[in-house]
Amino acid sequence: NAPESNIIMVKTGNDRIWLGGEGKWSNPVNWSGGIAPESIDRVFIPAGHPKMDVDFTVENTLKISGTGRLTVQPARTLTVPCAADFGNRPVVLKSEISGTAQLGTVSGTLDGATDVTVERYIHDTERRSRLLTAPVDGPNINSAWQKGQTWNGTAMLNNDGTGTLITGQQQMNAATANSRGFDFWSAIANSSASIMSYTQRTGQGVWSPLSGTYSANAFGSDHAYLLFVRGPRGSGFSTGTANAATTLRPTGALKIGDRNIPIDGTKGYTLIGNPYASQIDFDAVYRDNGSVIKRQLWMWDATAGTTGNFQAVVYSGGGYVEVPAKFHTPGQASPLTAIQSGHGFFVLPLTPSGGTLKIREWHKLSTPSPSPNILLSEDRTPRVWLNLVKRNTDGASLTADGVMASYGENHRMESTDAEDAKKLENLDENLAILNDGTSLTVDARPISKMNEPIRLRVWNLNSGAYRFEAKIDGMADHGINAFLEDRHKGKRAQLKMDGDITTIDLTVGEDPASRVEDRFRIVFEKAAVNASQTPESDDAKRTM
Repeated sequence: NAPESNIIMVKTGNDRIWLGGEGKWSNPVNWSGGIAPESIDRVFIPAGHPKMDVDFTVENTLKISGTGRLTVQPARTLTVPCAADFGNRPVVLKSEISGTAQLGTVSGTLDGATDVTVERYIHDTERRSRLLTAPVDGPNINSAWQKGQTWNGTAMLNNDGTGTLITGQQQMNAATANSRGFDFWSAIANSSASIMSYTQRTGQGVWSPLSGTYSANAFGSDHAYLLFVRGPRGSGFSTGTANAATTLRPTGALKIGDRNIPIDGTKGYTLIGNPYASQIDFDAVYRDNGSVIKRQLWMWDATAGTTGNFQAVVYSGGGYVEVPAKFHTPGQASPLTAIQSGHGFFVLPLTPSGGTLKIREWHKLSTPSPSPNILLSEDRTPRVWLNLVKRNTDGASLTADGVMASYGENHRMESTDAEDAKKLENLDENLAILNDGTSLTVDARPISKMNEPIRLRVWNLNSGAYRFEAKIDGMADHGINAFLEDRHKGKRAQLKMDGDITTIDLTVGEDPASRVEDRFRIVFEKAAVNASQTPESDDAKRTM
């Protein structure tokens, strides 16, 4: 008898042919033999329209032909370790408020995936910018996000909950705007563009208005764009502040297989669009590309600031943290390093030599695990978190930006420490730590320098009400007290050292002195013996 380890169990599977019209994949009556497919079966869709309402792995074959088509329902994943052929037939990966369908790892073969619509649901979060891409080759922006239409501002646009209005920079009239693929109405004749592209520079890059939306294969090199989303394509979303959820529906040839992205080490941030119709894990990307990029990424948080701001995810103290810190949330459903389908992100080169960033099929996150908020854990890494919060007249508060200083035995004071993260500038309010003249989002410092001041840089503030939220972890036993110092008003507010949040209100006026970039800093003093480290409850010390 052969050793047990040499025995291979061969599964042949059964033929499962779709017999229904439009219906649920999981319903047995829609399939030949009255049995829904198992992963080992040979699946054929010669006609009709199954809606895949289960996760499915193709461990044999899946073939669409004739007049057949397929929809993968929201929050469901189709994975292809063997052979699938879409037969150049329509396939839709649905996205709704309940979730987004994914194409999992394609470690086998996928042919005929040329007519695939990959939806991206955009939440109803006021009128805000999004950093977006499309995981398909072929379409231009007009067909991907404007439903292949332009609007002249007079005809009625019926809202079906999809697409969006996209306007150009100072288009002046409908004829000019429409010829370039833009929508137009008189109120925006001299307005800024609602879509911008990013150009690399040494240090900070430049956002520029897009010249038109008709350029072919707009997403072919994994480009991403900053798109101001007013809501779906409808006449009612052209004026005022009207907004609603919408779904973008780009259609083209699905991006599959490994992707090679050049990283210019002589310049700063590289903007990349997630190439796949799936979440990807940046940590997996980094582990394959640690000689090319830093262990840091920047994503867009549409809920922050006036129209959205950057969110840094950096490796610090043995794990990933996000800055600005989310003090008031329990965590998220995916890892901090998860990059959503249809979203863009920024990376930094490790060295001036740059290289080629490889994004691979196995970097996909088919079954993401939740990521608890580290701020609510027992992590005791010495850290100082500081957020800048904008207070609106309606009482709502929005995080505008944030920084973090962390302390460790092996860190350097210079701004070249491996865990330092340079500041990627927002379009609106900005907050940074100044170190050696370099603006940082994260400043990794040696423990021996825990008493050194943290110099802050604040810019692009508007007139109005703001708030600082400070949280200090892992430093209560180091015999020091911390203060936020306002050099413009000659005030300072003591910060709690026990991990609780200290809030400090401030008002920015028209006085130029209230807007100087180096107005604030955090200073440390040796705590008096037996003195309480809890700040006095003096309101004057919490207002600047």
